[in-house]
Amino acid sequence: MRREIRLWIVATFAFSLATLCVVSWLSYRSARELIDANQRLAQVHKLIEDLTTLHVVLDDAESRYRATS
Repeated sequence: MRREIRLWIVATFAFSLATLCVVSWLSYRSARELIDANQRLAQVHKLIEDLTTLHVVLDDAESRYRATS
């Protein structure tokens, strides 16, 4: 009887530890994916900002060219 209780406690502990490891791994992976997505989003925003700046510069150049022609 005592051995069965000890075995039950060990099995429960092992299952709890395995569950904790799986949940921790899933949490880490989700956080890593969120960080990566945030970095990609920041790159896209920088690209949009650069393209907007280029558009303004080209519009100014076109306006100056038309004014001198």
